[in-house]
Amino acid sequence: MNHGANIRDGFFKHTVGRGVGNHQCGQAIADLCDSPHAGEAMKTHAIQSLLSSIFMSLVVEAERDIRRRLSEKLSHAAWAPSALVNVLALDDIEIARPIIAHSPVLKELDLVRLLVEATIEHQIEVARRPQLTQTVVSAILEQAEPAVLTALDRKSVV
Repeated sequence: MNHGANIRDGFFKHTVGRGVGNHQCGQAIADLCDSPHAGEAMKTHAIQSLLSSIFMSLVVEAERDIRRRLSEKLSHAAWAPSALVNVLALDDIEIARPIIAHSPVLKELDLVRLLVEATIEHQIEVARRPQLTQTVVSAILEQAEPAVLTALDRKSVV
């Protein structure tokens, strides 16, 4: 059985085929993340291309609560499109927090970029993330931001 085709066909049937708006489409995508077939099927190239295109066009216009829900749903998904995960990681901290804390898609360079480009709150979340590489820890130490250093120190004590 081709779960990727089922997911794609189901999504289009329930959203695009009905002419729903961005809000309903965003809701449908967030619900799609809970699909029992979301794991391996979502990793296929065709589904990744489709998801990346849909997610990126929607997230730009999506309401705050939809972006927050999407961030929560995708925070543990290894199949989530990298570009989308990085956009969500740079969003307002309430939206970014689950992605920064848990996303397996964020790589070392993504975390270092957050330390350089994002707010102190984002940097604190990076410092709290489990299993940081030496490169990320070094970037935190080089910046010497007291609140971020405190978050890093508290994590290592706990």
